Amino acid sequence: MAHVIVDQLDEIETKLLGVTGRFEQMQETLKSKIESPDIKKYTQQSASCEQTMKSDFFVIAAACKNNGIGYLNRLPWKLKKEMAYFNKMTTESPELAHKNIVIMGRKTWSSIPPKYRPMKDRTNVVLSRTVSTIEDRDSVDHIFSSLPDALEGVSQLRNKGQVWVIGGQSIYEEALRLPQCKRIYLTRIDREFECDTFFPELDESVYKLTSDPAVPEEEQEEEDVKYRFTVYERV
Repeated sequence: MAHVIVDQLDEIETKLLGVTGRFEQMQETLKSKIESPDIKKYTQQSASCEQTMKSDFFVIAAACKNNGIGYLNRLPWKLKKEMAYFNKMTTESPELAHKNIVIMGRKTWSSIPPKYRPMKDRTNVVLSRTVSTIEDRDSVDHIFSSLPDALEGVSQLRNKGQVWVIGGQSIYEEALRLPQCKRIYLTRIDREFECDTFFPELDESVYKLTSDPAVPEEEQEEEDVKYRFTVYERV
């Protein structure tokens, strides 16, 4: 009986040694795969993506009844109080030592009157694939070729405040699709204006109406134009 038990133990030990050997072989195979150029490239891309995801941002815009936001690269209306609201929201940071960032397309940058470029007390970021076409480009703090590149770039800035995307149409369309877009501050103007650029229709399954203590809820009126400040939050 004792011999049988010894034989069984020897058999079990042999099997365990075989399993251990196969495990060590699997470890070596896995290690070689992890250290392969393709896996390293994927890891670097994943890290870059994770860094980009850290750059949560807000969108801010003003749109009239037909969702218009501009005409001939200018605002179709002159609402000083609404512009003051835009400046306040994009300038004030929860951390006094931090400086907010405004990201815009080349056309939006050129639509700003030269005397107001760059927007003061904010880091001005312009998106353009062709740097030479940017007006007054020496006044721009940072230039990136795409919104994802800009989000990754600004995420590495020191003393980074809130990040605001301020237009134009194609930038808004891309921004609203990104999971980093946490809130939309949209001024709804209760009048139609002639426009050639438009704010995207909001997907109500993604963005829900909410409130912000910093945003007045009552209806505003200026130059016989009524409007409301609205806030939408990503679900």
